[in-house]
Amino acid sequence: MTSTGRFVRRQVWLWPIIAAVILGIVGWVMRANVESSVKHTLAEDLMTIRDAEVKALKIWLDLQKENAAAISHDPGVKTYMERLAAALDDESVSNELLAASPNQNAWRSELRLWLEAHDYSGYVIFDLQGRVMAAQHADAIGRDNLPIPEGLLKKIAAGETVITHPFHSALLLEDEEGNLRGGLPTMFVVAPVRNTAGEVIAAMGLRIRPEHDFTEILAIDRPGDSGATFAFNRDGLML
Repeated sequence: MTSTGRFVRRQVWLWPIIAAVILGIVGWVMRANVESSVKHTLAEDLMTIRDAEVKALKIWLDLQKENAAAISHDPGVKTYMERLAAALDDESVSNELLAASPNQNAWRSELRLWLEAHDYSGYVIFDLQGRVMAAQHADAIGRDNLPIPEGLLKKIAAGETVITHPFHSALLLEDEEGNLRGGLPTMFVVAPVRNTAGEVIAAMGLRIRPEHDFTEILAIDRPGDSGATFAFNRDGLML
């Protein structure tokens, strides 16, 4: 027997180890490739879902703005807003008298059909200084300390229609069962109201229940059976 043959016979135990190492390397490479492919596919799927959700939300938000603008341009709405603005300018009129004014009842009747037609759950009307001219809840009328998003009234004065982020209501609102509760989530589409001369005299806010369309749009195209979509503002607060 040659020395080469004896060497091979003595080292034969190494071959299974070498084969195992080779197979391990091949398996690791294949696993890395599969994992990379899965992550890439998942990332593409998530971006597709994100883009679809964003597009659906934009369409819905634009529709809310169009609805609010149409209501604010209604001749009857302008007439009642001018009357309410005149009453608010009269310093002799208390908040109680303002809330009990026939103009408030006329305004509610004027707006009721609009609210029902577009599924808005309430309203609040501010003057450009932030004082409440009219509201669904009489106890809010005349108040000037309700939280208004920064810069909103300036945008309204410039003729822009704005949609707020969802936030906790400072007023008692009816929940789904009709019970009054504080701190319920709410959001508003706010449109400028102009007088007959074309001047912006008020901000009309129409209340949207965020748990309806806003949340439902985010749940339409969810990833998998248990996936969920979340919306955050620029400060990282979950909306």
